[in-house]
Amino acid sequence: MKTSWGVQTSWRVLFLIVVAAEGFHFAVWQTLLILVVYVVLEYFDQWLSKIAKTKAVGKAIDDVVYGWHTVPDDPTLEVKDEWSRTKLVGSEQILVARIAELLREMLR
Repeated sequence: MKTSWGVQTSWRVLFLIVVAAEGFHFAVWQTLLILVVYVVLEYFDQWLSKIAKTKAVGKAIDDVVYGWHTVPDDPTLEVKDEWSRTKLVGSEQILVARIAELLREMLR
């Protein structure tokens, strides 16, 4: 079941909560309270997961785009830590930066 704010809850879990509440002879208001708390916590968990995913993707993009330094001996190469690559020239570098920004926006 997907609610209006984007939470994907499991019908099985909701069913098990209702069955367990009935087995423990909980009142209806207690069962509803447990269901509401479950849905809220599920929303919070998915929200935190989305934030972590967005940060991880942003960090990966930043690692690819930024922090490269030109090799003094060979100006056609760039290095970062133990990695090296062919240096991107003007329009290619702009294109890579724009694609990186587009990917960030798509993943939000």
